[in-house]
Amino acid sequence: MLRSRKPRGRWSTTRSPRYVRRCFARLHADVRSYTTAAAADDLDVVRRALDYPRIDLYGGSYGATLAQVYLERHGDSVRTAILDGRGTSREGLQR
Repeated sequence: MLRSRKPRGRWSTTRSPRYVRRCFARLHADVRSYTTAAAADDLDVVRRALDYPRIDLYGGSYGATLAQVYLERHGDSVRTAILDGRGTSREGLQR
């Protein structure tokens, strides 16, 4: 049986924001552009590069949220979608 332990040392909750900021600084990228909408648009770029007129989506967990955003932004490019998650972050999706 695995026991969960509280993080200690540099991983403690009081130090983690500073650690995360240092990690972000080393990326040399604007992490604000790492969004679900950007990921959905990137997926559509791949779909077009592969010359697929329509794709089938399967989204589990966060993938279900990503699939919903993809459907909202590029719904005409989807043949079927399966959303496999315990509640998704978007409600009222209609298509």
